[in-house]
Amino acid sequence: MSPTSEVVQLAQQAVEILKPYLPALATGAATATGKEAPNAVKALWKAIVQRVRGRASGREALEDLAAAPENPAYLTVLNVQVEKALQQDPTFLAELRDLLEAARSETHYQATLHGSGAIAQGPAAKAVGERGVLVEGDVQGSVIVTGDENRLGK
Repeated sequence: MSPTSEVVQLAQQAVEILKPYLPALATGAATATGKEAPNAVKALWKAIVQRVRGRASGREALEDLAAAPENPAYLTVLNVQVEKALQQDPTFLAELRDLLEAARSETHYQATLHGSGAIAQGPAAKAVGERGVLVEGDVQGSVIVTGDENRLGK
């Protein structure tokens, strides 16, 4: 039986909300990215673990996440396991809706920027100041120039 669009959507939303906190949640660490997960996010994780670990494939998915919580393939597997749990348990579908709403409402960001600069909010958010450059990964053989009236040449 293929999952309904609501099941697919709810599973994706749940994994997306959990993603910044999975290094801490999946491994049992105290914090992720220097910040403890909000209580509603912890409740969401607990509910998913309770439903998913009932199947061998679900337990394996949780073990894989504990070993490598940022691995995109393992996140995809978790998403599939949540979909399966939602399909098998209509009460979990209603519970997950409520848990997602609570997790969304518990995290609220507000910022005001006056002048130049940058604002980053939330786990894994990144900000670079005016004329700054954020490089993630390798940069080789490149020149990065910021500022006004710069000239490159011989």
